[in-house]
Amino acid sequence: SKTNYYIAETDWSFVRNVPGRVDFDTDGMERWCDIEANTSRFTQAVKWCIDNNLKTIIFSPNIDMNFRLKNVIYSLGGKAETMDSDHDSRKSREQKMARFRRGSFQFLVNVGMVGRGVDVPSVDAIILARPTKSLSLYVQFIGRALRKDPNNPDKIAQILDLAGNVERFGKVEDVRLEKQKAVSPSGWTYNKDIITVVKDGKKRLWERVS
Repeated sequence: SKTNYYIAETDWSFVRNVPGRVDFDTDGMERWCDIEANTSRFTQAVKWCIDNNLKTIIFSPNIDMNFRLKNVIYSLGGKAETMDSDHDSRKSREQKMARFRRGSFQFLVNVGMVGRGVDVPSVDAIILARPTKSLSLYVQFIGRALRKDPNNPDKIAQILDLAGNVERFGKVEDVRLEKQKAVSPSGWTYNKDIITVVKDGKKRLWERVS
């Protein structure tokens, strides 16, 4: 589907970027909720989704923040469920996803549970309430809203980024898998798959996939 991006500046300056790790350190990220300006931005994002009746998936960095964000949603009169690996069995995840598809609640707040392979075409919006330095995770997050909805052919996926991810990676539609000529150690020429992203009008190599 088509996309709209909304970018809010919030404070993640305390998050540790550990060299050699594929992603940021999620320990203590719930401190983000202790900064009034941050929760204000989240509140505005949730209120906008409520006012526009948007079925929304929220990506949170850890379990503590999962529940704190759910409480904010309930304080605004919204309906939400959380999903995480400590509190949900496979059966409970399936039950929650079924209820979410039916529209029993509007917001699904999750940490590491709703990524690749989850197909809910009726999802209208994504709230990114966590930063990531993984391009593949970023694409998976936003991809949950990109399915075309047969019941809403004019759907536009609304991407509300509260964690600087769009600034870090650019827009998902500008990510490309391309072929690049390469030479093997034995001298054979072959095509290598590479990922490129376009940011600020410039194409750049991101990471190898083969």
